[in-house]
Amino acid sequence: MEIIQMDQASLSSVRAAAAAILERPSRVHLLVNNAGIMAIPDYRLTPDGHELQLATNHLSHFLFFKLLEPALLKAASPQLPSRVVTLSSSAHNIHEINDADNYNFERTDYNPMIAYAQSKTTNIYMANEIERRYAERNVHATSVHPGIVVQTALAQHMPPDAFKDVDESALYACVKSVEQGAATTVWAAVGDKWKSGGGKYLADCAVAELYVDGEDKFLTAGYAAHAYDVDEAKRLWRDSLRLVGLPEEEE
Repeated sequence: MEIIQMDQASLSSVRAAAAAILERPSRVHLLVNNAGIMAIPDYRLTPDGHELQLATNHLSHFLFFKLLEPALLKAASPQLPSRVVTLSSSAHNIHEINDADNYNFERTDYNPMIAYAQSKTTNIYMANEIERRYAERNVHATSVHPGIVVQTALAQHMPPDAFKDVDESALYACVKSVEQGAATTVWAAVGDKWKSGGGKYLADCAVAELYVDGEDKFLTAGYAAHAYDVDEAKRLWRDSLRLVGLPEEEE
């Protein structure tokens, strides 16, 4: 299998990668949005003018889906629907999405974890909105919390004392191997349960339950109350179309 490399900060590279896929004769039944960066310590904008975490973790995935949308729809049928799986995180519990004129922290101070949390909420909203818009055409979407997987480079920008106030036993109970971290993604991608439905936030190979007050927002497998805000998901979809340079759509 050939792997198509993309520059995570450039929407032009997303367009190039999508074009390379669409040139191939094979069908597209599954899209797993797995690219991600976390807690970039300094404020950075991409060449397209977007905050780096929002651009990498959401806008690139959104554009990639929209460019592959015709192929996903063409391949989809009631017998074999197409699926979109987008990796989110428990970090979405920390923050919702910014106002439309502040996605890039134009009006508030940049905070690495708030920026990351915003991008993880966008992942849930994108999946929920795909399900709402495309389910009747046999394209289904879910969002996934893989857990804390320390054997990757995702947390390379986290400060050494990032978890100094976290109970060690609770932290270690949440740590997963790469294989364990991938399990929920694989379940969402091929499990029979998601053959004809979606729009759910998944964790530990199950549909996540509502976050319980008092739990650590980063260690919990639960979802925030804002995760299923339909109006905010619609708003993000509209704004994302604008931010990646695509025309408006009917809701």
